[in-house]
Amino acid sequence: MNGLQKLKNRLPVTVINECEKYLADKNYTLFINTMLDYYDNAKQYQLNKKPIITLNGNAEVKKIADELIQQLQEHGIIIS
Repeated sequence: MNGLQKLKNRLPVTVINECEKYLADKNYTLFINTMLDYYDNAKQYQLNKKPIITLNGNAEVKKIADELIQQLQEHGIIIS
Protein backbone atom coordinates (compact mmCIF):
# COMPACT_ATOMS: atom_id res chain seq x y z
CA MET A 1 0.00 0.00 0.00
CA ASN A 2 2.99 2.31 0.37
CA GLY A 3 3.37 2.25 -3.41
CA LEU A 4 -0.16 3.55 -3.75
CA GLN A 5 0.66 6.49 -1.48
CA LYS A 6 3.33 7.54 -3.96
CA LEU A 7 0.51 8.17 -6.44
CA LYS A 8 -1.48 10.43 -4.12
CA ASN A 9 -0.46 13.52 -6.10
CA ARG A 10 -1.72 11.94 -9.31
CA LEU A 11 -4.87 10.14 -8.21
CA PRO A 12 -7.95 11.47 -6.45
CA VAL A 13 -8.22 10.47 -2.78
CA THR A 14 -11.38 8.49 -3.56
CA VAL A 15 -9.49 6.34 -6.10
CA ILE A 16 -6.62 5.71 -3.68
CA ASN A 17 -9.11 4.75 -0.95
CA GLU A 18 -10.92 2.38 -3.33
CA CYS A 19 -7.64 0.78 -4.39
CA GLU A 20 -6.51 0.33 -0.79
CA LYS A 21 -9.82 -1.37 0.02
CA TYR A 22 -9.52 -3.65 -3.02
CA LEU A 23 -6.01 -4.66 -1.96
CA ALA A 24 -7.06 -5.24 1.65
CA ASP A 25 -9.96 -7.40 0.42
CA LYS A 26 -7.59 -9.20 -1.99
CA ASN A 27 -9.84 -8.13 -4.85
CA TYR A 28 -7.01 -7.79 -7.32
CA THR A 29 -9.30 -7.70 -10.36
CA LEU A 30 -11.03 -4.50 -9.23
CA PHE A 31 -7.70 -3.02 -8.16
CA ILE A 32 -6.13 -3.69 -11.56
CA ASN A 33 -9.19 -2.42 -13.44
CA THR A 34 -9.18 0.80 -11.43
CA MET A 35 -5.47 1.36 -12.03
CA LEU A 36 -5.81 0.56 -15.73
CA ASP A 37 -8.63 3.11 -16.04
CA TYR A 38 -6.32 5.72 -14.58
CA TYR A 39 -3.35 4.81 -16.75
CA ASP A 40 -5.46 4.52 -19.91
CA ASN A 41 -6.68 8.07 -19.35
CA ALA A 42 -3.17 9.30 -18.57
CA LYS A 43 -1.87 7.70 -21.75
CA GLN A 44 -4.51 9.47 -23.84
CA TYR A 45 -3.49 12.77 -22.28
CA GLN A 46 0.16 12.15 -23.13
CA LEU A 47 -0.64 11.19 -26.73
CA ASN A 48 -2.11 14.62 -27.33
CA LYS A 49 1.16 16.29 -26.41
CA LYS A 50 3.34 16.76 -29.46
CA PRO A 51 6.84 18.14 -29.34
CA ILE A 52 7.67 20.97 -31.68
CA ILE A 53 11.20 21.15 -33.00
CA THR A 54 12.40 24.09 -35.07
CA LEU A 55 15.65 23.82 -36.97
CA ASN A 56 17.39 26.87 -38.28
CA GLY A 57 20.21 26.43 -40.70
CA ASN A 58 21.34 25.78 -44.20
CA ALA A 59 20.58 23.07 -46.76
CA GLU A 60 22.92 20.63 -45.01
CA VAL A 61 20.90 20.90 -41.79
CA LYS A 62 17.69 20.25 -43.74
CA LYS A 63 19.25 17.20 -45.39
CA ILE A 64 20.30 15.78 -42.02
CA ALA A 65 16.85 16.50 -40.55
CA ASP A 66 15.14 14.76 -43.47
CA GLU A 67 17.37 11.71 -43.02
CA LEU A 68 16.64 11.65 -39.30
CA ILE A 69 12.88 11.84 -39.90
CA GLN A 70 13.09 9.03 -42.42
CA GLN A 71 14.99 6.81 -39.98
CA LEU A 72 12.53 7.55 -37.17
CA GLN A 73 9.60 6.65 -39.40
CA GLU A 74 11.33 3.43 -40.49
CA HIS A 75 11.52 2.48 -36.80
CA GLY A 76 7.82 3.12 -36.23
CA ILE A 77 7.99 6.62 -34.78
CA ILE A 78 5.23 8.68 -36.31
CA ILE A 79 6.11 12.22 -37.35
CA SER A 80 3.23 14.53 -38.19
